[in-house]
Amino acid sequence: MKVKVPKTVKIAAHSYKPFFREHLREEENKNGYINFRTGELAIEPDQTQENLDISLYHEIVHTIDRIYCCEISETDTERIAQGLAEFLKNNLGIELDWSDIK
Repeated sequence: MKVKVPKTVKIAAHSYKPFFREHLREEENKNGYINFRTGELAIEPDQTQENLDISLYHEIVHTIDRIYCCEISETDTERIAQGLAEFLKNNLGIELDWSDIK
């Protein structure tokens, strides 16, 4: 089942607007980033469907960590995002629909 990526992601009292930013990997060596000050959530568009989804989950884990947790390492953030993507796809059949994100 495809679930649309929302135009605004809300976590606690914070809102983030996902968008595609080309060349993010080449310029910053990242597949995504979140700016807590501006509410931007950028994702490198030149990825497989699976990696797009994982990149979004990765940035969401960073947000949850910042608001509720205690500085999870980048490696652990990636592992959690990967596990979340696998659980959602393999057990619930959920894949993200990126068609509304520009």
